[in-house]
Amino acid sequence: HWETSHPEHYAPDHPIRRLMTYDRFQLLQRHIRVFNPFNISDIHLPRVFQAVDNWSEHIQRVSLDLWTPGTNLAVDECMTRFTGRSYETTKVPNKPTPLGFKSWVAAQKGFFLQWIWHQPKKRYGPVALVKKKDPIQLSRQLRSQRRRGLYTPLNPTQSVVVALVNKLPKARYHVFIDNLFSSANLFTHLRRLGHGATGTARRNCGIYKPFVQLKVDDTAGRNLLRFGEVNQIAWKDNSLVLFLTSVFKGDELVKRKRKRPNTMEARARPIQRFFGDEAVKDFNIPLVAAIYNDEMNHVDRGDQLRASLGYNHRIRRGPWQALAWTFLLEIALVNSYLLQLHGNPSWKRYKSQTAWRSCIVDALIAAFSPDYKGRKLYRSGHDNLSHPDHQLIYRGRTKNSRCHACLGHRCGVARSQAQERALAEINGNRGRKEAPKSRK
Repeated sequence: HWETSHPEHYAPDHPIRRLMTYDRFQLLQRHIRVFNPFNISDIHLPRVFQAVDNWSEHIQRVSLDLWTPGTNLAVDECMTRFTGRSYETTKVPNKPTPLGFKSWVAAQKGFFLQWIWHQPKKRYGPVALVKKKDPIQLSRQLRSQRRRGLYTPLNPTQSVVVALVNKLPKARYHVFIDNLFSSANLFTHLRRLGHGATGTARRNCGIYKPFVQLKVDDTAGRNLLRFGEVNQIAWKDNSLVLFLTSVFKGDELVKRKRKRPNTMEARARPIQRFFGDEAVKDFNIPLVAAIYNDEMNHVDRGDQLRASLGYNHRIRRGPWQALAWTFLLEIALVNSYLLQLHGNPSWKRYKSQTAWRSCIVDALIAAFSPDYKGRKLYRSGHDNLSHPDHQLIYRGRTKNSRCHACLGHRCGVARSQAQERALAEINGNRGRKEAPKSRK
């Protein structure tokens, strides 16, 4: 209400915080729900995930219907901020969002394709896969795979990658992961499924033992390798980088432009000597490192797009609201923005998220405002007036007076004609006026 914009643009000229109280906003937010609280029957998920699971499955299904995944995609973890009480929150101190709900995401160019909720208390990990070869717990399908030699034991975190890839349309994918998932067993299992994988490796992931010792010596500044030396999946950059890959051989090179690092650590001295006095230099680097740097940040791109225009209010009560408004709603907005940006829309592409979200707001109001049957509390009758002209409107009085919205009054709230403001500070120097006593 109090809208004075032109009919094609429905953004109000007055800030909403001047026209709506905080209590009213909280009441509206409390009663808006995306689920039926009396009809939750899925016992395999915690209650906080049951509340948004239907909407989550709908967004994932529509996303795959509208976006055809390419070959390269990334799998990584994603954090949703929630500072209230919940058994499903996870604390990751080194993340930009250290506390909240964790989810495992498969993304491409910032477009979130599929995701799985992380359940900290679950016995066999996020996707409930059995960790050991116990004949009592293995299903008939796993027993058959074990007899044919196709079963590969994976830990709960590594099984997330396989579960996310299996949810995508059937095709051959090249999956990029970080050292949280990388292991020889995971790469072997993905190769049996027909998918390639590339990722950085930790020292304890089963990698070649001499490379582990080289990594230890390089971190300590001992036995420094020459910069740019490629030895299968060990490459000396700022520090020694260990790769696991089932796609690249390790001897492919590509020319890239790099900047001279400004770190002062001992392990970066070889690359500083290589650059010398040059700030920027073109040289050949391993193709596996170049492609990994380009393709591993698909999930991070989506996080950056969500954070740039995200929900600034911290949610401390109602954990399902954090997942609904700061994760699922933002994913729907960002995915729709990327669809029209990279697709072939019938209108001119919107290059910024701000313009695209304003377009969505205008389209929703234009589509649903004619069906509104409620009583309009106020309407000036001058929809095409600009904001400066709206400051002085002739209201049928002897002279022009300011609009109530410009004065900060709220619609539907009684305004007192008294000189003093309600609940204002009382002047202690002024005597209290007593009401005259009535005669008996």
